Amino acid sequence: MITIEGFFNTLESRNTSSPNQLTKLSTCFINIDCGKTFSYDDPKTGLHFVPDSEYIDSGENRQVISNLRDKADYPQANDLRSFPNGTRNCYTLRPVVKGNKYLLRAFFMYGNYDGKDSLPKFDLYFGANLWFHVKIINSSVNFYTEIIAVAPANSISVCLKNTNDGIPFISTLELRPLSHFLYKEVDTFNSLILQTPRDCGEAKRTSKIRYPDDSYDRLWVPYDPYIWSHIETNNEIITNTNGGYQVPSEIMKTAAIPKDGGTKIDFNWTASFKWTEYGVGPAEYYIFLHFAELLPSSGNNSRIFDVKFNDEIIGSNVTPEYLSITTISNKIPKRYEKLMVSIYSVNGSTLPPILNALEIYAAKPIRENDTNSQDVDAIFDIKYEYQVKKNWMGDPCIPSELIWKDLRCATVVGKPPRIISLNLSFSQLNGKLADSIANLSQLEYLDLSVNNLRGEIPNFLASLRYLKSLNLTGSGLEGPIPKALLEKSEKGLLTLSFDQYQKPAKSPKTVIIIVTSICSAFFLLLMVLIYARRKKKQGYWMNQRNDSELTFDSRKFSYQELVSITHNFSKQLGRGGFGIVYHGVLDNGNEVAIKVLSKLSSQGPKEFQNEAQLLTRIHHRNLVPLVGYCYDKDHVALVYECMEEGTLESHLSGRASVLSWRKRLQIVVDAAQGLEYLHKGCKPAIIHRDVKTSNILLNKNMEARISDFGLSKIIQNDNITHVTTMVMGTPGYLDPEYYITNQLNEKSDVYSFGVVLLEVITGKPAIVKIQEPTHIIECVQAGIEQGDLNMIVDPKFEEAYDANSVWKAIKIALSCTSNRSLHRITMTQVVTLLKECLDLETDIDDDINLESRTTTTSYATSTGDSNANSTVSMVH
Repeated sequence: MITIEGFFNTLESRNTSSPNQLTKLSTCFINIDCGKTFSYDDPKTGLHFVPDSEYIDSGENRQVISNLRDKADYPQANDLRSFPNGTRNCYTLRPVVKGNKYLLRAFFMYGNYDGKDSLPKFDLYFGANLWFHVKIINSSVNFYTEIIAVAPANSISVCLKNTNDGIPFISTLELRPLSHFLYKEVDTFNSLILQTPRDCGEAKRTSKIRYPDDSYDRLWVPYDPYIWSHIETNNEIITNTNGGYQVPSEIMKTAAIPKDGGTKIDFNWTASFKWTEYGVGPAEYYIFLHFAELLPSSGNNSRIFDVKFNDEIIGSNVTPEYLSITTISNKIPKRYEKLMVSIYSVNGSTLPPILNALEIYAAKPIRENDTNSQDVDAIFDIKYEYQVKKNWMGDPCIPSELIWKDLRCATVVGKPPRIISLNLSFSQLNGKLADSIANLSQLEYLDLSVNNLRGEIPNFLASLRYLKSLNLTGSGLEGPIPKALLEKSEKGLLTLSFDQYQKPAKSPKTVIIIVTSICSAFFLLLMVLIYARRKKKQGYWMNQRNDSELTFDSRKFSYQELVSITHNFSKQLGRGGFGIVYHGVLDNGNEVAIKVLSKLSSQGPKEFQNEAQLLTRIHHRNLVPLVGYCYDKDHVALVYECMEEGTLESHLSGRASVLSWRKRLQIVVDAAQGLEYLHKGCKPAIIHRDVKTSNILLNKNMEARISDFGLSKIIQNDNITHVTTMVMGTPGYLDPEYYITNQLNEKSDVYSFGVVLLEVITGKPAIVKIQEPTHIIECVQAGIEQGDLNMIVDPKFEEAYDANSVWKAIKIALSCTSNRSLHRITMTQVVTLLKECLDLETDIDDDINLESRTTTTSYATSTGDSNANSTVSMVH
């Protein structure tokens, strides 16, 4: 089998391609029949075409309508792959060699495959750079476009981007390696996009010439204006093996000449290519004119001519050599609205000018820096080794709005982006840890937790000099922690998380094991941690008590009093982090909820003490009131006012009554006010650290109150912006920045509240179980991309709602859940904005009440920020 490197050696050593050489060359072609499900040999070219499933993870296989099948020039036009989902869908072409030139060709035949008779428009990208604005103008034409470019890495991404003008699709994708001396106009910073390759001397042929006549498989289209005549030869045309453009002999065997003894060949071409995305007009163009003398010299006959391209003479006194190729081109690309070429005889010429072939290319600058090639190769190796699905396609970091899921990149102006964070937790990784991770040399954060990896923790992790955080918890890796990693951890240069069985190799110092909660996209790790902590605490949890430290202002209950109040713990209200919550009634008739600490609890006496001490000194209408506590020998409990309507989570999940949009808004306003009080009303400030729908309780009037303060953290100094602390919280709600850096601040609560707000809007949990666990933020963003509010809001809404109010709430939630805390709003801003949402909903309710005398009430709801309205009717 010929290698890629061997292919280029073959190209550069060949003179004339033998059938055997051509077969070897074609093995390095990539021929993809998009949408096909089996491989086959093309009957015209003999090239082997394969399905596209090896090169892309997304899209749907479709076929053109039946009456168009098998009527196109190529069988590849019968099938296609369409991309109804996602903004960007990409093919990854491998193997290629970084720095080598390639010709890529994409075909598109719509063929009314979807039965809509709607011709789509979309964008085609080479890596991070725009290749072509695809605009289908005829459903039965197999349109194609070509680009010649340098591979930025050892893979090439070809991406289709949805521009909201129809569903992108593609019929065929082809890649052809080119010799380094071909098209010297192409380099790392410049590419060429084909406008037209013409076979100018063939009057009879109607089909294109390509492989095997052209060993690079360029497509040569017959061009025969009625004003031209033709000459031809049966002799082979000699091509320059060390340069030139390697035009096939079959093309050069014919040539155009002027009709009726004329002395000039003229033609023009209207430039239609525009780089509008850069604010520029027409593109700059190269034109390549190929000449070869087909008539042997005789007597005093001579053929001499000049070549003029628009206003520039690009060839003077040109005398083509017999059976040898001469190419004339403009050395510097020019920007023209119209391309005009004139080839005319000069004094002393006895024969008219000729033209065998021509090529016109638009010069396309490579303006976007693709992600660093070493990082690209490494991350694609990781993708293929572990079969990672996610949205890993195209450039990992460019554009910023389409950065790969679970990656973070750093960008410096003028330099390629670098991958600095990789989260592979819960990715079902198997086998040993991929060596390719070592090539992500700028990596700062690496999370390998909860996987099925095997083998020892590799030493190469210590070679990642910029690594700040490494999470190996539940990864499956075993053996000693490499000494170099321990040393970095002990110096405070690395946050290192690992399991108890992953013992340090040798270390005279104590290594701090950080027990982490997994990042917000996943929830399963929580169950693992809970189990581990329960096992650890069995048998000695009560030894952690220190009665002398417990001084509370609230009423102290004996255990026997709790037995009486709860009627021997006969009625359960639920289960929380401490243990079971029971219903009780005090002597004065007031109902209470009693949270009894279990020996198997995920929270212990420290958290109990923290919550009890906090609640005895803070009071707010939106915080659950503490009535008292029990600390009686082996019995620990907290006594609260009873919240009759249970948790917000139970109402959203359908286990309790369905809440209207207006009621939901009032609840989140209440909860936001409670958090704002903790952040701004308490001195020192308090960070709750476990904001979630199950910790928002509702009383009989459906007023919300924040509960569960066991994980809360006091910020002792008003002048500090954050505290560095062990990561604690609930997966799905956990601030990703806090998780990565261990730095906790008020914005960590803001992030969690933003997730709660999205749950209130959608009715979905923080982690949505679709094909794989998906965070609610991703689900909402998918709906936003479609611009469809119905895809986002809870379908259980039984009353009309104001769309402006919902859109505003969505924007607030997304402003809370930015990955960086710096970009999040404060709880004070959240309260203000949510009250504005509530006002919008109140206004619409008032309008409905004014019109309630009629049988039906109609009102308009605007969709997003547009002016389009839809009418909603509500029966009274």
